[in-house]
Amino acid sequence: GSRPPMKVSIDVLKVPGLTGWLPPLPLAVSVPAEATIRDLTRLAQVALRAAGAGGARVSLVMSPSREGVLPPQAGVAEMLGTADAKAVILADIPGASKAAAPPKEEHCHSHGHSHSDGDSGTKRADGKLPITVLTGFLGAGKTTLLNHLLQTQRELKVAVIENEFGEVPIDNELLAQNKLAAAEQVVVMDNGCMCCSVRGDILGAFTSIIDAVDSGNGLDAVIIETTGMADPVPIVRTLLQTPVIASRFALAGVVTLVDAKNILRRLQELDEEQEDDPDAPPDEAFQQLMFADTIVLNKIDLVGSAVALEVWERLRSINEKADVLPCVRGAVDPAELVAATGFDMERMGDEFGEDHGHEHHGHEEHGHSDHHEHSHNGEVCTSDHDHATHHNKQVGSFSLIREGVAVRPLAFARWMRKVASAKREEVGVLYRSKAVLAVHGARAKLAFHAVQDVMEKKLVGGWAVDEARSCKVVFIGKRLDRPFFEQSFDACTSPLRTPLCASPPAAGCAPGGPQLQPAAGSFLLGLAAAAPELLYLLTTYVPTKLVARLACTCAFLNDALCGEDGTEGMRAAAVAAAAAAGSSAAPLAFHPAAGYKDPAGLEGLRLHGLLSLSSAREYVDAFLHKTTNSFDRASGLEIVPMKGLAYDSYAGLEAAAVTWIELSEVEGGGDSFVIDFTFRPETIAEFLAAGPLATVRSALAKVEVHNDEEEEWDSLKFRLCFEPSHLTAPTTELTGQAAIDAYAAAAEEPPQPPAEGELAQHRLVFQLVGGKTASQVYMLSFHTVHPDYQVHVKVGDHRMPKFASRETFHRWHPLFASLEHSASPRVRMLIRVKPDGSGPLGDMCGCC
Repeated sequence: GSRPPMKVSIDVLKVPGLTGWLPPLPLAVSVPAEATIRDLTRLAQVALRAAGAGGARVSLVMSPSREGVLPPQAGVAEMLGTADAKAVILADIPGASKAAAPPKEEHCHSHGHSHSDGDSGTKRADGKLPITVLTGFLGAGKTTLLNHLLQTQRELKVAVIENEFGEVPIDNELLAQNKLAAAEQVVVMDNGCMCCSVRGDILGAFTSIIDAVDSGNGLDAVIIETTGMADPVPIVRTLLQTPVIASRFALAGVVTLVDAKNILRRLQELDEEQEDDPDAPPDEAFQQLMFADTIVLNKIDLVGSAVALEVWERLRSINEKADVLPCVRGAVDPAELVAATGFDMERMGDEFGEDHGHEHHGHEEHGHSDHHEHSHNGEVCTSDHDHATHHNKQVGSFSLIREGVAVRPLAFARWMRKVASAKREEVGVLYRSKAVLAVHGARAKLAFHAVQDVMEKKLVGGWAVDEARSCKVVFIGKRLDRPFFEQSFDACTSPLRTPLCASPPAAGCAPGGPQLQPAAGSFLLGLAAAAPELLYLLTTYVPTKLVARLACTCAFLNDALCGEDGTEGMRAAAVAAAAAAGSSAAPLAFHPAAGYKDPAGLEGLRLHGLLSLSSAREYVDAFLHKTTNSFDRASGLEIVPMKGLAYDSYAGLEAAAVTWIELSEVEGGGDSFVIDFTFRPETIAEFLAAGPLATVRSALAKVEVHNDEEEEWDSLKFRLCFEPSHLTAPTTELTGQAAIDAYAAAAEEPPQPPAEGELAQHRLVFQLVGGKTASQVYMLSFHTVHPDYQVHVKVGDHRMPKFASRETFHRWHPLFASLEHSASPRVRMLIRVKPDGSGPLGDMCGCC
C-alpha cells in the first residue's frame, strides 16, 4: 500500500529588507511520502499564505544538516529523512494579510510536479498559445535546459524556436543528421515537441509552427531561445506588434537563466563598468535580469548555502518581482517554465492590487535600488538596502496611488505616446511599468503594461461592488525623472463621476431646455427609467451634439447618458445597429467633412457609439483648438475626403483623437489636412503576392494651400507608394537647393539589394504630382493616424519629387496587415504644410 504522508517542520531564514511579517514558527507541513523538494516548496508557500503571510513566495529550500540548496527534483525523504524532518526556506514575505484567503488545494504527484484545482495549465481563455522568451548569460546552461525540454520531459508539447546565432546549437546530433539544415524547418521530436531553427527571420519560424499545428501537431506552448547577450525588448516588440503572431500566440513572459556559480562575478564586472562610465547604456545582462518575470537559478548544486543566499539577495536587489526557480542540470518543470504571467493583462487586473495596496511591510515595494520612493496620495516613504551596488543605485522604482480619480481615456492614450517617445537623456530610461486604473466611462479596470517603449493596455475584469476605485501605477527604470512621470500622469486623471440623481423623477416631471418639448421630455424620461436600452437605440439615429444637449436637460437624463451604463449602452446599441446595416454602410462613429455652414464638420458628428460623452467633448476640443484660433488663420485642420472620416473601432477613433491632441500642442501654425490615401483591394493583394521587388501606388490626393502674400491658392497633389527599401533613401529635412542636391546625390547611389536571408523591406514613399509650379516653397510633415503603427516623414522642400520614410516595413508589419485585411484599404495621414522661411514647422512628438 501507499506510504503515509510525512510531517516536515518549516522554518524561515530571515533576511533584512526581504523578510517582513512572519507567523509563529516553525510551521508543520504534511507532504506525501513520495514528494519532491519542489513539491515541498509549493506546500510551504501555501502554508505561509494560509498563516497570514500574504504574497509569500518560496524560492530555495535548505536543510539544517546539509550544506547547500536542496535539488528541486530530489525526494523529500531522501534529503530530510523520514523522522523529525526539518527544512529552512528562503522566501519573499512582504507582510501580513488583513485576511488570509483560503489557499487553493495543492495536489502533489509522484512524478514531481503539482497543480492547483481549476488550473488550466498553459491553456488560455482566448485559445492562443503562450510564448515564453528564454534569455540567459553565456554558459548559463540554456542548451542543457532546452535539450531537457525537447528530449527528456513528457509532460508538455513545447515548440522551441532556436536562434542559430546563439552560442551552441540546441543539439549537435540533430544538426549532424541534417534534421535542421533548412531555415525555418520544423522538426517534430519523439515527445511531440517541435524544434525550429531561425536564421534571422523569426516571422518565418512562426509561420512554420502555425502550419505544423494546423496539420495536426498539437502544442502547449512556444519558447523562443535568444542569443546569450540579446536584449529581450526587440523580441518582445515583434511578438506584441506583429498581427500574424498576435492573432495565434500570446506573450506570457520573459525567463532569464542564471549560472549560480558565476553570476556574482559577472555582476561585479558590470558594477565596475558602470563605475568607469555612469552614462553608459544598460548592459544586456543586467537588462535580462530587469525584464525577467521568472529567474531560473541553474547549477545551484555547485554553490554552498552562504553563496546561494548572497546570489538570491543580489538578484532581489535588481528584480524583486520575478519568481526564482532553483535548477540542477537544466531539469526544470516545463509547466513552471511556461507559467510566467508578466504579460497577462487579465491576471494583472486581479493581482496588481495585492502587490500595490496601502499596507506595505518589510521589503514590499522596495526592490531595485538603494534609495527610492513610492507615493500614497503624496506621502513619500524611503528605504535603504545594504546589498545595493553602484549599477543598481541608478535603478529605482516608485509607485503612485491615486484614490477617487479615474483616467480620461483619450488623455491617457496621449500620455502613453508621450512616455513612449520621451528622450532618455531628459526623463531617464523606463525599463518597465504596470498599472491598474479606474477609467471614466467604463465599469472595467484598465490594465497597462510597458516594457520600455512597447506599451499595451486592455480593459479587464470589473470592480467589485465594495472595491474603492483608484489608479495604481509602478515605474521601474534608471534615473527616472519622477516629476515628469507623476505630473504628466496626474494631468490625464480627474475625479470620479458622482451620480446626480438618486432616483427617477416623479411622474409628470419633464426635463427643461429650449429645444425639448415637455411631452418629448416626459417620454424620454420614461424610457430612461423603464427601458434605457430603447433610449440608447434612439441615440444611434442622432448626432452626438444632440445627445449631449439632451444630457444637459435634467439630472436623471444626465446620469442615464453620461454614466457608465449610458456609455456602454450607447456603444452596444451602435454595434447592433451597424451589424444590422452592414459595417461598411454604418460605421460606429463618423466625422463629416467640412461644409459651408459647418466648417469643422461637427453638426453631423457621431462619436457616442464609441466614446463617452465626456471623451467626445475632449475629441472636439482638440479638433477645434486649431480651427477656432483667431490669431492664426493658417492653423485650420481640414478633413480632405469628401465623405468624411469613418471609424469602425474604438482604437481607430482613439488614434485620431490622440493625433488631434498632439496637433493642438504644436506651436508655429501652418495648414493641417487629414487625408485617406486609398487603394483597391485587388491591387494590394497583387502587391503583397508579388514579392520583395514589387511597388504599389495609391489613388491621387490633393490639398489646397492659400498663399496669403500672393493671395492665391496652391494645389499640392500626392500619391502614397510602397517601394523596395534598397531602391530608396530616407528623405532629408534640408531646405532649398541643399535639399534638391541631397535628393540627386541619393538617386545616384547604386542600390544595395538585401543580403541573403535578410527579410525584404519596403519604404513608404510620397510622390509629388505637379507641385513644382507652386507660388512658394513649402515645408511638409506627414504623420500616420493608426492605432498599430506610427510613421513620420518630414520634408524640408516640397519640390523634391519623392519623400521616403526612415522606417522600413516587412511583409507582416501592422501597416501591411491593415491594408491586406481591409475591404477598403487606406492609409490615413495628417499632413502639415507651412511656407519655407516662416519659422519652423514644429514637432508633434518626441520621435519626429
